Amino acid sequence: MYRFNARFPVLSIVATVLLVVGALGLVGSVILFLLLATDGDRPWAALLGIPPGLLVIAVGESIYVLFAIEANTRAMAEWTRTAARPEKEP
Repeated sequence: MYRFNARFPVLSIVATVLLVVGALGLVGSVILFLLLATDGDRPWAALLGIPPGLLVIAVGESIYVLFAIEANTRAMAEWTRTAARPEKEP
């Protein structure tokens, strides 16, 4: 699903780390909510971690979207270059 971008290796690592950290934040918030809900001690406070987790995931996904846009733009530029060349007549 997510491929390492050889042109931007550090940014690929940052995007992957953001996705993992965001997912861990979401899972941790839900687990904390479930643990606090059984005790009855402010379980809703644990849900405050969900919006930041979603935001971190969205930033990581946005980086991958930019990678896809860059790859598509590069492919279209190459296609345009080859399509604009006149064909040689035999």
